[in-house]
Amino acid sequence: MAERIDLPPELAGEREALWRQHREGLKGNSTCYEFTAEDRKEIDRLRAMSPLECDREIGGAADRLGVTVGTLRMVLRDLRRNNGAGGEKQAAGKPGAGQMLKFPEIEPWPDPVDGTLLLDEIATTVQRFIVTRDGVPEAVALWVLHTHAIAAAFITPRLAITSPERRCGKTTLLILLGTLVARVLSTANIKAAALFRAIAMWRPTLLIDEADTFLVGDEELRGIVNAGHCRANSTVVRTVELAEGYDVRGFDVFAALAIAAIGKLQATIEDRSIKVALYRRRPDEHVERLRLDRLDEFAPLSRRCARWAIDHVRQLSEADPAMPSELHDRATDNWRALLAIADLVGGDWPQRARDAAKRLLADGFDDIESRREMLLADLKAVFDCEPSGVLFTDEILSKLHAMEERPWSEYGKRAKPLASQQLAALLRPLGVRPGSVRRGEKTNKGYRCEDLGDSFARYLG
Repeated sequence: MAERIDLPPELAGEREALWRQHREGLKGNSTCYEFTAEDRKEIDRLRAMSPLECDREIGGAADRLGVTVGTLRMVLRDLRRNNGAGGEKQAAGKPGAGQMLKFPEIEPWPDPVDGTLLLDEIATTVQRFIVTRDGVPEAVALWVLHTHAIAAAFITPRLAITSPERRCGKTTLLILLGTLVARVLSTANIKAAALFRAIAMWRPTLLIDEADTFLVGDEELRGIVNAGHCRANSTVVRTVELAEGYDVRGFDVFAALAIAAIGKLQATIEDRSIKVALYRRRPDEHVERLRLDRLDEFAPLSRRCARWAIDHVRQLSEADPAMPSELHDRATDNWRALLAIADLVGGDWPQRARDAAKRLLADGFDDIESRREMLLADLKAVFDCEPSGVLFTDEILSKLHAMEERPWSEYGKRAKPLASQQLAALLRPLGVRPGSVRRGEKTNKGYRCEDLGDSFARYLG
């Protein structure tokens, strides 16, 4: 049976007539498209693709459907604007229904683009307006180009933009990113239902500001943000209302995303992110003010990004960059697509990108998992100096507190020395617990090196 997809009147008329010229099955002057099951399967396949993938496939799809490429593009555009990924009902044109989202397509630069100069210019542009630390401009520049070449990526790292306080440049950076990335959708508040539908409908690059005000406690929203990190598990399943009743539909939420917040983001989000920490500028630090009425000056950069991606997306999809040994498994996943871009661009970017990866990983070594790994490394150093392999808890704490440039002497929210209960809590998820231990003639609460050996091998190897 043909599936009816209702269109608001303003989208009918000439567009429906064009479809009627090339397809059978439309009835009279009704404001709808009708698709056979085979038609719908082909159209859904195209809508699930990124813009670059769709461009490569649309010619063959138009031949199979028996329509022109122009008509097929028109139909895909209408469906995105009206129905979402699963054919849900829409209150189009009703008072209070909001404004239709628009995504102006970026016109690719007419000539081939030098990737080295392009990344240099993006990094320099970031430094014009944002006070940054080493590695940040390079990471941002690579991530911007990644949004245009996301069709080649299996994993798309979140860009986590954080600061300890307000007025550190997070919003400025997001506005600047909005002029550079592919198919941008910026928001300072979004619900889970809107997020997965927006991604499935438009494949945008999402820029989310003020996440600390609405993301905390919203497990469904956080789950969608996490699911969109990897193509292999980027489908979320929801029940949706169709014209003939309810059905279970899958929504592909794989999409590039930058998210800004004061303080820390949830550990599961940070683990999937390249973390960019911003700080308030000092009086002696000077940057330009980003003029919101002059954002068009960055359009050539985004056009050059689009052209570079079109020319190199196939090479990127086959790339296998060498990864720095300092990166742990998740950091390796997060940086792979960016290092592939750096290697393909060439020049000094392969080294700059790897230096940035190592620097930002070290700067962001403050989440609970990273603290646990840091603790294991420090405990191993302490046990290496004790031939008996037995240490009492008070001895361990004393040695940890004495370590300079480590957090153990001012740990936690109250900045007090790490306590025995906190030490035990960090080690408990590893299956390591304190007990009564004996060394020589003395017995007390403590730990044996042999009990930590498995954790040392697994997490420090």
